[in-house]
Amino acid sequence: MHSTVMAGANFVLHSAGWLEGGFCTGYEKLAMDADRLGAYQVMLGGLSTDLNAQARDAYLEVEPAGHCLGSSHIMANYQTAFYEAALSDSENVESWEEAGSKDMLQRAYERWRA
Repeated sequence: MHSTVMAGANFVLHSAGWLEGGFCTGYEKLAMDADRLGAYQVMLGGLSTDLNAQARDAYLEVEPAGHCLGSSHIMANYQTAFYEAALSDSENVESWEEAGSKDMLQRAYERWRA
């Protein structure tokens, strides 16, 4: 699907949830596919080029050899700047293990059951 999106296709008949070439389907696979399609929807929304997106204020605020992670621009934009897939887990391994070591299939199962 990634190459299809990047190629600029204007119509895609996607088979979310299909397994074995469409001979069967899986609710977990449907949840995982929908999660990935959400990222493509954001990507296809385009790239903003307004002043906020250029982050000039962050560059001006940070001293040379510093970092911008605590700048007011980053703090104002970090919650909406990236797509965070609901089924992904970006925690470190130790935190993931402490939380039960659930893989994506287990999280997808819980999602469709809910």
